[in-house]
Amino acid sequence: MKAIFIETSFSDKQPENQLFGHLTPRLLMVELNKLSKLAGATALQKVAIVITHMKAWDQEEQYLVNELKRVNTAGLRLVFPEQGKLLEF
Repeated sequence: MKAIFIETSFSDKQPENQLFGHLTPRLLMVELNKLSKLAGATALQKVAIVITHMKAWDQEEQYLVNELKRVNTAGLRLVFPEQGKLLEF
């Protein structure tokens, strides 16, 4: 596997009762930690984690990106796609 595409729609400021099934940076890392335990401690280090479906614009988008980078204590390769730019893995 070369990449995982996963949504992280809201920042951690969003109350959990208003997420409607979407992830925040904290919840994303909880899920990736579970996957890491199943796949092996270093397995996710080799996989690009492509963040999709961000429901943030302008400064809020940068806030969300910064939050994702801050909670990425495992050093995963987070990818933030840009419209019109090719992704290669």
